[in-house]
Amino acid sequence: MTRRRSRGEGTIFFLEKKGLWVGKISLPDGKRKTKYNKRQQIVKDWLLEERRKLKQGIFVSDDKITLDAFLRRYLSDYAKRKLQPSTYASYEFIVEKHIIPKLGSVRLANLRPDQINHLITEITESGRSNRFAGYVLAILKSSINLAVRWELLSKNPATLVTSPKVKFTIPDTWSATQLQTFLEHIKDDRWAGIYYLACVGMRKGEILGSSLQSLNLDKGYLMVIQNLVFIPGGGLILQEPKTEKSRRMIVLPDFIKDALRIQALWELP
Repeated sequence: MTRRRSRGEGTIFFLEKKGLWVGKISLPDGKRKTKYNKRQQIVKDWLLEERRKLKQGIFVSDDKITLDAFLRRYLSDYAKRKLQPSTYASYEFIVEKHIIPKLGSVRLANLRPDQINHLITEITESGRSNRFAGYVLAILKSSINLAVRWELLSKNPATLVTSPKVKFTIPDTWSATQLQTFLEHIKDDRWAGIYYLACVGMRKGEILGSSLQSLNLDKGYLMVIQNLVFIPGGGLILQEPKTEKSRRMIVLPDFIKDALRIQALWELP
């Protein structure tokens, strides 16, 4: 009894009608790939390469799609809907300026971990920080994970690349004496309340995005519910905090409440 070939083994035969050697192989998604050539060796080499890809878990139904084409599709069909505008803008910038120029012409089916690793090395050697290089790698991992979910790939080569180690550095901060000197120096400034809010841990975008509705001076708190961010090409916009941890209530000391109460910025009586 003739043994039926398993999916992924493939077959080679000669097609007399066309005078060509034909190689065929079945993919895990049920589709088949075919190679025609006058030379049998070329078809054999192709079949061996396709078997190798399947063994490593790498295959695409459309093996002609480039990383460039896929990433643009990822940005337009997925990231633009799922990400905050500021996050999307940073993704788009990195894809356009750092990934596509180096790897965009590579076919998604042929993208290898060593190519991605080389890109990350080039970024760090160009003077960019390890944190930035890690962010580039994270975008590649995230986007190619979607390619796996879309069944364009069965394995993500970016997951085999190690992110550069980020060295923890202790930030320079003011001493209690320096902070007290600063607060004393600005106490009569019109924008004293703004500076005071920075001293209780609020970020610039959180301060500038605060509204009267988020401030309760009688109970002494300010709710962080939105940020003011600048989007290149889009100007200033208000957006919600990225995480639940960023959405928080800040209890205001009396001296900050007094400063905010007299500021025209808050339009309070």
